[in-house]
Amino acid sequence: MDNWFTSVPLAAELLKPPYKFTVVGTLRGNKREIPKEMVNTRNRPVGTSIFGFDKEMTLVSYKPKTNKIVYLLSTTHDQPSINANSKKPEIIEFYNSTKGAVDTVDQMCSIMSTSRKTNRWPLCLFLTF
Repeated sequence: MDNWFTSVPLAAELLKPPYKFTVVGTLRGNKREIPKEMVNTRNRPVGTSIFGFDKEMTLVSYKPKTNKIVYLLSTTHDQPSINANSKKPEIIEFYNSTKGAVDTVDQMCSIMSTSRKTNRWPLCLFLTF
């Protein structure tokens, strides 16, 4: 999931029965669930990662550039493993390899608009694509 949908309460709810879904997704930097220790941007060197664990959830804070921090939440991963080749956390590598559907949903949401006034919605939908 991307940062529009990902949240800690949603990830906790999806882990419970009857769903039992695992989640890997990015988080926005202004979420209350992110600890203050992970938000500190100025003192951290580029390429560093901070991991946080809470029961079945793992939160990683990765700094790829000077003024950018990426936050990922995972209920799939439970170890703070880092890829030896790219020096990125495994959670980020997994997210990057599976985010094709996330990009497709974002693209479709940006194209589709409900602002048109029409009584013929099927025609409106087919003409947009």
